[in-house]
Amino acid sequence: MIDSRHTTTSREKAGGAGDELRFTRTAVTLLLLGSLLLGTLGGGAAALLISRSMQRAEVSAASPANDTSPSSAIAAAEPITVAITTVGAIGDQGTPSTRPPRSALGTGVVLNLDGHILTTSGVVGEYSDVQTVFSDGREARATVVGRDEETGLAVLKVNNTAPGEPAFAAPAKLEVGERVIALGTSPTNLSRTAGDGTISALGFEAELGGRQKVDNLIQTDASAPQGGAGGPLVNEAGEVIGITLRPADAENRWSLVLPANTARAIAGKLIKNGNGPRASLAISHVMITPQIARVRKINQQGALVLTVLKGSPVAGKLKPGDVITSVNGKVVNEEQTLQARLATFRPGQRVKLRVVRGDLEVNVLALLTREQTAPALTPTALP
Repeated sequence: MIDSRHTTTSREKAGGAGDELRFTRTAVTLLLLGSLLLGTLGGGAAALLISRSMQRAEVSAASPANDTSPSSAIAAAEPITVAITTVGAIGDQGTPSTRPPRSALGTGVVLNLDGHILTTSGVVGEYSDVQTVFSDGREARATVVGRDEETGLAVLKVNNTAPGEPAFAAPAKLEVGERVIALGTSPTNLSRTAGDGTISALGFEAELGGRQKVDNLIQTDASAPQGGAGGPLVNEAGEVIGITLRPADAENRWSLVLPANTARAIAGKLIKNGNGPRASLAISHVMITPQIARVRKINQQGALVLTVLKGSPVAGKLKPGDVITSVNGKVVNEEQTLQARLATFRPGQRVKLRVVRGDLEVNVLALLTREQTAPALTPTALP
């Protein structure tokens, strides 16, 4: 699945180095011939000149600058990619013939050096603890810290130090059409699997089994051929863009990926508070897209309030037509959605909303409540 454009680029670089080598040999030959005719250059010096020239050409050919091949991105992400297996599947006592066969459940991503690992509820299933295998071969038993019902994200904790610290890509750097690589784990031998592709959509909306739609997903055709669930999606620099929640398969053409910043925010809440209900404003809303902005003649980004649900704590404070542009000073837009911003809070907490209402801009102090079952309206459902 690795794109041949990298191979082509490597060949072009190799071809360029070959041209340099041929040029160098021609130049050295002319110099040597001239020196023999003029008697100004001894054979030993000429040999040394040829040797040094060929060494420089070989280094140039073997060490192309700014290597952004898939293999380099995979190598960069390898230390923070974790195989997840059932407890007892590996590292058991006894002879190899009596040990259970190794079988990976899926993949995880190192969150921090404290031993927290991101994966999905689908990978860990109903287990309360699982076995993890790091890229350096170390094994560690992991407990499930918490699961997020809406996204399906799960957080594990091991007592070992991870072999590498993750580098997360800045959300603002993501672009449609950007080349990305999805990593997974082979279920039979725990080897790394990978597949590359491009980002086809940002701010994608889908139901992932929860009561609410997840509205800030990354859609991509990059999918690891095996064990991709829970694995990292990385850019060409090896920086983590997100966590694969649903890999592409025969039924689903596209992989759905939770952006890394949203995953980290949800993980922070789970680590601090464990499982629990998600916080909500008890409103129905839609994120403003360029199309909605054009139809509604709205000049700013944010979350457009459609209705305030019955019993909402912001009844009388928010009304249809309001645009929420920030939560506690953090911008709300298509990539950093209202739902994603609220994911770090729990019911009972208060947040400060920046709201545009007509020509006015006001601050609203809002009490968060439990997320209600009424789904947020999609752009196609707009009145």
